[in-house]
Amino acid sequence: MDQLYYVEESTMDGKTVIATASLEQRMIALCGFYIVFWVIYGLTGWYASGLPDVPSFRFDFEDRIPFLPWMILPYMSSGLFFVYVFFLCDRKDELFVLIKQLLFVTIAAGICFVLFPLQYSYDKPWVGNSIYSFLFSGLSQWDTPFNQAPSLHICYALIFWQVIKYKTSGVWRSFFAIWLFLMGVATLTVYQHHLIDILLALLLVAVTFILFPPAGYTYSKQAYRIAYIYFFMAMMCITGMFLFYYAGSLWGLLLLWPAITFGIVGWAYYRMNGVFLKGKNGTIHPLRKIGCYPYILAYRLIRRYARKSSREPVTELLPGLYAGACLSSRQLPGYGMDANTITFDLSAEIEENKIVRESPGYHCFPLLDIVAIRRQDMEFLTRLIAEKYRDRSPGEKIYIHCTMGYFRSRVVAMNVLKYQQLK
Repeated sequence: MDQLYYVEESTMDGKTVIATASLEQRMIALCGFYIVFWVIYGLTGWYASGLPDVPSFRFDFEDRIPFLPWMILPYMSSGLFFVYVFFLCDRKDELFVLIKQLLFVTIAAGICFVLFPLQYSYDKPWVGNSIYSFLFSGLSQWDTPFNQAPSLHICYALIFWQVIKYKTSGVWRSFFAIWLFLMGVATLTVYQHHLIDILLALLLVAVTFILFPPAGYTYSKQAYRIAYIYFFMAMMCITGMFLFYYAGSLWGLLLLWPAITFGIVGWAYYRMNGVFLKGKNGTIHPLRKIGCYPYILAYRLIRRYARKSSREPVTELLPGLYAGACLSSRQLPGYGMDANTITFDLSAEIEENKIVRESPGYHCFPLLDIVAIRRQDMEFLTRLIAEKYRDRSPGEKIYIHCTMGYFRSRVVAMNVLKYQQLK
């Protein structure tokens, strides 16, 4: 079966080649980025401080966010994480991705600080003569009320987590997850950032991860990028919802539905979970159908109108072996398909028609669209379909289909064809 698959690895003599990052390289990368950060952050802060009028942007409900002095501890711990993540990257590919991610968000945020300067609008309450007073005094010496949107604190915390979650495990991984979450929340509770800064930071980070996926991700970079495209769209909807609120309109609540849908689909791609929506029986649970209806509707519209340009939604690849798009009950007879056809349903987005899914030869194996099929899934499907093809009765047909018939069904069918030739 090795002839049938492409594996995204750099190999030599059958072994994966992993270049190690030396201590010197990590030190140079850390110091280099530290210089770039302070040049950009310092110059943009200096530029904003010289402007005659720098506006603020806040929502009225932010008045109720409490000031929590002790949160200065996780907030100021970002400096420690800066050093820690560079030394966690013991491979060159991990180190290069980290540098690219940090440089991208820093430069992009710096451009935003110049084009759309904002400043924080609340004064910090007095914290008395305590350790917190010392820390806040130190913070005021190097941080300014400018350089607000997007929040680099949020951007860096998420990038730190992208390194830490692949390099730690168990209790330490949980500890760092909680601590980085507190570091993000602290941007609000120590009165350093407004909510809009966090929303824009999440959008910027999503773009960053689309462009520069982490080296430690388990599945393909393609799946990771698609996941974050959906996460980006979810955050766009949430940001739009808050902006509608800022304008005094509740119509923005309508954006919550697609935001939830995009989030669910993004998580499915992130986890490479093809059964996030459609069950093995070929149906979609009513609650899932409601929650993801914008996604389902989009596929239905694409299937109905984009498929009209294709003259061959069904192709015969071997005698009795067909591949193509999902057919409606009315389309089945036109292509010689019926309840006796052995059907392999690979679509994850729409329900199978009732005639097919209630037939004894129906097999549902939902796969995510666009992304490469995992090796273990491909091997299982190829062998299963090949066995069914070998054991089929004279004149019996096997039909492999996905939603549109362009990718998943064709790739699986071609692997079955190659498998038959190799036997």
